[in-house]
Amino acid sequence: MQCYDGLPSPRVFITSWALDSYLELVPRVVSAEDYWSTLRPDILRLTSRAADPKFNQPSFWGPAQSGPTKMIPQAFKMKWHNIGPGRIQLRLGVIEHEGDYFLCHAWSKTSQHLDFARGGQLLARRDLLTKNPLAYIKGALREPRA
Repeated sequence: MQCYDGLPSPRVFITSWALDSYLELVPRVVSAEDYWSTLRPDILRLTSRAADPKFNQPSFWGPAQSGPTKMIPQAFKMKWHNIGPGRIQLRLGVIEHEGDYFLCHAWSKTSQHLDFARGGQLLARRDLLTKNPLAYIKGALREPRA
């Protein structure tokens, strides 16, 4: 992905699916304030995931599943609790591919069944991303400039 070669690794990419879910969730479910003060800083932690102890907390980071015993390789979910005016449980599906992270889609967890369904969606998107990542990238997430 030559157009992104200047970015430090690991890189965090925003997919078209992530952008669509962001536009659906903000401001209806998640406030812009929540995004800038909580979600974005946590997502930027992916660039130092190996050294960040927050990724050892199962309440924040864990494997994505498409069923009770069906772990999806290379697929994870970030988790936030009591976010937004409705105090929802927010999930963000993330694919790890060739050392980089791809933000796939976010959802409000309302049931375990929905979590597994979104995991199945993540599995399909992982397969698409591993074949042709550039087809789905909308941009790269970067630290804000001072």
